[in-house]
Amino acid sequence: MLMHSVSSFHLSTHPFFLLLTVAGLNIMLKSIKVRNHEIESLDQFEEKKVSDANSPFANLLGNLLAGGGRQRQGRVAGGSISRNDPVVEGGMLYGQDFLEIRQGCLDNGNLFTDPEFPPDNASMYFSEDVPYGVEWKRPREISSNPQLFVGGASRFDINQGELGDCWLLAALANLTLNKKFLYRIVPKDQSFTEEYAGIFHFKFWQYGEWVDVVIDDYLPTRFGKLMFIHSKDDNEYWTALIEKAYAKLHGSYEALKGGTTCEALVDFTGGCTEMYQLKERDVAQWNLIQMYLKPELTLDWFEGMLTRSPK
Repeated sequence: MLMHSVSSFHLSTHPFFLLLTVAGLNIMLKSIKVRNHEIESLDQFEEKKVSDANSPFANLLGNLLAGGGRQRQGRVAGGSISRNDPVVEGGMLYGQDFLEIRQGCLDNGNLFTDPEFPPDNASMYFSEDVPYGVEWKRPREISSNPQLFVGGASRFDINQGELGDCWLLAALANLTLNKKFLYRIVPKDQSFTEEYAGIFHFKFWQYGEWVDVVIDDYLPTRFGKLMFIHSKDDNEYWTALIEKAYAKLHGSYEALKGGTTCEALVDFTGGCTEMYQLKERDVAQWNLIQMYLKPELTLDWFEGMLTRSPK
């Protein structure tokens, strides 16, 4: 059958067949044109990111944040370790072992306060003054019955605060639609009831591996309300805590301003993302969208942009 089709392509001169052939070639050429346009747009986007990353301000900022956690900076200054030593040890950021630290707190009857990312101004901003009225509080000081999840995780849980990290909210909303990845990022071995010690941990894909990030549960508040990402339920805290862990990973809350959903999806899945501009409506682009609706992919519509990453 395949040989017959190929042979027909060369020998048939039927007008209807020629019409179909021309139509097929037009669709194929248009698809190639669209794909080339997508590649060109992506190249321009990447060139801008590289240019921004190589700017003097970005280099200065990178040097300020590259030292890692506060306690680690002290060890670097004291000469016990080198700034070039890895920040991840055994899959744990700064070598902080969640189970070991939690057990130590339980044995001593203390709540954990993170020496690497303490509840202070430097953990919030590096170029701005901290606004008036900021207080760091644990969830038990904010709500009478704090919980990690209330009725499970939903994309409707997530509300933005005073930080410009809507790109992160979009990625978190996608995360709620895939429980496999959600519970990889938010391990189930923690709560505000059983073995509570003021310590939580979250996993992100960084440096080519899954990295466990430990935090205490102090959160920045103003006038009794959470300042940054928060859930619609006042006693649900998974969104605020995962944002804090992501802020620690990047050096501060302010470091989360102005990212892209693509970056967060990579950190949440360990996969790759692709980006498509949606300025033109045509068959080829619609076919791409249909293909990306397959169950092994996850989609995100954000600021007129379609991204995908593997489930």
